[in-house]
Amino acid sequence: MKKLIVSLPKNFSSLAKCSIEWLKNSVAGRQFVVFILIPASFLAFYFLFISPDRYVSEASIMVKETGVAQLNTGLLEGLGFDAGGVSSDEQLLKAYIISPNLLALLESELGLKKHFSRSRDFIFGLSSNSSFEDFLKFYRNHVAVDSDANTGLILLHVEAYSAEFSKLIADKLLSLSEKFINESSQKIAQLEMQFSLDEITLSQERLKKAKQALIDFQNKYGLVSPESDGESLFTIIFSLEDELAKTEAELYQAESYLNKASPQVSVLMSKSEALRKEIAVQKMRVTGEANGDDKLNELSAEFQSLILDVELATTLYTSSLSAYEISRVQAAKQLKHLIVASEPHLADEALYPMRLYWFSTWLILLFIAWGVFRLIAASTREHKD
Repeated sequence: MKKLIVSLPKNFSSLAKCSIEWLKNSVAGRQFVVFILIPASFLAFYFLFISPDRYVSEASIMVKETGVAQLNTGLLEGLGFDAGGVSSDEQLLKAYIISPNLLALLESELGLKKHFSRSRDFIFGLSSNSSFEDFLKFYRNHVAVDSDANTGLILLHVEAYSAEFSKLIADKLLSLSEKFINESSQKIAQLEMQFSLDEITLSQERLKKAKQALIDFQNKYGLVSPESDGESLFTIIFSLEDELAKTEAELYQAESYLNKASPQVSVLMSKSEALRKEIAVQKMRVTGEANGDDKLNELSAEFQSLILDVELATTLYTSSLSAYEISRVQAAKQLKHLIVASEPHLADEALYPMRLYWFSTWLILLFIAWGVFRLIAASTREHKD
């Protein structure tokens, strides 16, 4: 055992000398240095001394609208819709979180660029002199927003160079997102309220015009209601026709036993003729054929049309008042809430950049590239031989 222990350093020393000679003198050794050792050394130096630690803070949120019932998921799926789809509010919120406007606001309040530009990462880092477009691209690489189709939650993922700052960014994003949701919903409610006010003004003017048209019609023809006047005329005509029928019966009876020149027959004939003329006059009042007067039935139809205009304008005015009251109440309250299912947490350790994983991955790729190059070189030599 002692002999073996004593011989180990010599074996390692000799192995190291052979390896160095192989790297210096052989073509394969020089290729190994170019393809493996130099890139691997650079990668090791980059991951150990340049690439900064990135701490992660995450949160789960949902946009909930006040007073809106949620539909059954099974019903939506039965109708062929995807129940796990993202709503328009969630899409709007996701677009807002990664928007340039929000980045500018975060920069003014938290100084994001100063924090991210302090790293020595000259490859994937951010320079203090970088443009706003590069800053926005870097921000979107470190702040991600995604949707969970199973739960319907919005997942917020924030990376920063310190655990405290990543949590600070996440908390600020939640605060600004809730403010954005509230302001956007209230702005929509205020626009609806203004639209309702405009509709009230229009419907009020329409109601005034409809009532004035009805009054002008009544004053023009001296009629309060053509329907009631028409009913009175028809009552008079019916009574006259009834009286005429009785008179005709008496006349027929008198002619059966009296001479036509007798006074009784003459009186009945005169009465019958007078009744016929009066009935004709009353009928002409209904049809409007006398003295060029308008027909009462046409006046009644026009009057009904004016009444309908007044009723419709009244209904529209009442609906506008109701819509205004609803929009006024909605504008005065918080229509939508940002429900936080999972608060941002303070990370205990850095999750990124996963140095061992990426170094191993790149090392495998380098060995593959070196192997491919060796195969191509061997194949080229065989063809030359």
